[in-house]
Amino acid sequence: MADMPLPQAAIAALQRGDKLAAIRMVREATGLDLKQAALAVEAHGRRHLAASAGRDAVAGPLGGPQVAQRILDSLVAGK
Repeated sequence: MADMPLPQAAIAALQRGDKLAAIRMVREATGLDLKQAALAVEAHGRRHLAASAGRDAVAGPLGGPQVAQRILDSLVAGK
């Protein structure tokens, strides 16, 4: 359930920095309990952050997506 798309109103609340309102909106729209709604909102935030980082890596001065992938592979390998 944490992978579910959020209602547009909840996304707008997150963009305003109102995480509690986003959780409430997810609960109202989906019927999820508090914990599951909070997990869904957190998962959305992680996906958005990862997508942002990926766009920055592609557009950044560090050599493009190949360098970003090598860095990620190194981190995963514990280096």
